[in-house]
Amino acid sequence: YGALYGTASTSGNTATISGTDFNFLTNSSTQGTLTGPITAKSTMSLSSTSGTIPLTYGTTYDRAATSAGVTGTWSYVGRSGGYTLVPANITINSSGVFTLSQTNCVTSGSIVPRAGGKNVYNITLTSVGSGCAAGQSTLTGVTYLDTTVTPNKFLALALTSNKADGLIVIGTKQ
Repeated sequence: YGALYGTASTSGNTATISGTDFNFLTNSSTQGTLTGPITAKSTMSLSSTSGTIPLTYGTTYDRAATSAGVTGTWSYVGRSGGYTLVPANITINSSGVFTLSQTNCVTSGSIVPRAGGKNVYNITLTSVGSGCAAGQSTLTGVTYLDTTVTPNKFLALALTSNKADGLIVIGTKQ
């Protein structure tokens, strides 16, 4: 239904995340805190006043991100806080660079492996035009590549510099 952005910390076997919950169903965002028990490389169950989020560790996180992993053509769906992207295809070259043209908006960007040896990529998007989902802006964030499914999928979250809006995109390898 949306995405979380925040700062996480741990103390013993307890995790705390404070930040913003972007709800794309209601086009709203709220500040909050999630807290709960964690078991390293297994599970965590984070709770807030509005409910509990059970999460399970994905072993593909421990695989190093590679440029080859995201190279190719992907179909995608996505949205910002107030706008649903028109589903389309995007081609990412071997350097992680792409350009996307939609009605009244051109977005250029890159998805490149993050240093650290984990399955996390940095994503940067710069949008120009009157019809851009997050306005004319530069967004930065993260991408995760799910290789446990065929075809592979990626999940990307990028926020504007003031963290007031962003995009969440799910891509499927073609």
